[in-house]
Amino acid sequence: MIVAIKGGHNTGKTAFIEEVVRRFSDLSVVVIKLSGQDSIDMEGKDTHRYRMAGAQASIIVTKNETVLLSKKRNIDSVLSLARKLMPDIIIVEGYERINEIPYTLIIDMEKDIDMEKTCEQMAEMMENKENDIAVFADGHAIPLNTFTREMFHKTIRACLL
Repeated sequence: MIVAIKGGHNTGKTAFIEEVVRRFSDLSVVVIKLSGQDSIDMEGKDTHRYRMAGAQASIIVTKNETVLLSKKRNIDSVLSLARKLMPDIIIVEGYERINEIPYTLIIDMEKDIDMEKTCEQMAEMMENKENDIAVFADGHAIPLNTFTREMFHKTIRACLL
């Protein structure tokens, strides 16, 4: 499920996303924050130097976190990267051309948002997500028709039971 959050500065997007993540803490959630900054990597640091030398990405691993710095900037590449983590929910915040996102649900923070109803709607959408099978090749999702999706689902279920 891809949830797109839209709204101007100081409309409560971050607080809303924090609450959604808390409420769905039993699921895997990935949040994509699109920033207006040019870069968060610092010129002269090793990670910046690796990418300037031509590395597709640089990964920093610290005692408490892992950070991926990638040259990929378009939304399709970023979503593809997020999908590799196999999340139940991907939340996208800050993307100006929101209609380019293949979202399941869009939340407009400029309107009066009822947190309870929105989370219930998301939970219902997650429950109704039957036979959700995704096949990836070279990092890109391959669209499956209903027959193929059901065939994969039944085959995998039969192998596991």
